[in-house]
Amino acid sequence: MGIANYNAESIIKAINTDTERKAYFDGCGINVQNAHSLETAIKMAKMDWEVVKMPMAYMTQVPQTLEDGTQILVDIPQLFKGNYVTVRSDTMEPLGTVKKNYQVLQNRESYDFLDSLVATGDAKFETAGVYGKGGAKTFISMSTEPLEILGDEFVPYILFLNSFDGSGSVQAMFTPIRTWCSNTLARAKREAINRISIRHSNSMKGQLEIAKEVLLKNTLYLEALKKEAEKLAVTPFSQEAFE
Repeated sequence: MGIANYNAESIIKAINTDTERKAYFDGCGINVQNAHSLETAIKMAKMDWEVVKMPMAYMTQVPQTLEDGTQILVDIPQLFKGNYVTVRSDTMEPLGTVKKNYQVLQNRESYDFLDSLVATGDAKFETAGVYGKGGAKTFISMSTEPLEILGDEFVPYILFLNSFDGSGSVQAMFTPIRTWCSNTLARAKREAINRISIRHSNSMKGQLEIAKEVLLKNTLYLEALKKEAEKLAVTPFSQEAFE
């Protein structure tokens, strides 16, 4: 068989367009598409618990003499100075170790700006859930308006992340990966180059500014993605390279 030239555009035309595709985060987290507010989404995903920061302690055995002269060992709690542990208030399960200045950002606080995206109609809730040991990390995904790339409808998604184990700040990331399980969630997080860290703001004005920044970054990402796809679509490659 001779070596033929192919490009992405010709391959796309050969694909059966009736092939069913997995929705983003299908099977990962809880479907919250019917939620019209952050509060509702959090309750549907059973993320409406809080996290407290408690001093870290350990037990030391100290000898003690009883009235009859018998010596026993008594466990006495000792504190790790400057070290704390984050704990879920509903299960009392430890989530991670943090320093004294670590500020816990509850799920309602870390994602409060998402209501601004819903109110303006720029995004809607898709899925939400917890992962990591004891639920040390949470996520919410939102979809924006579909975009057509080379005749293929692409639904842009934004993934928002929060953690309670001291591993990172609130983040938003944009990825073309159609994630449908925890493995692809991990891959999307690991390979994302389009992500931003979000500083929390208690003011409504601050929340609107954060929402605007997220939408701007999403627009720039989609423009770059479409441009790159159109470039690759007309780039020829051999049958050997395709295989």
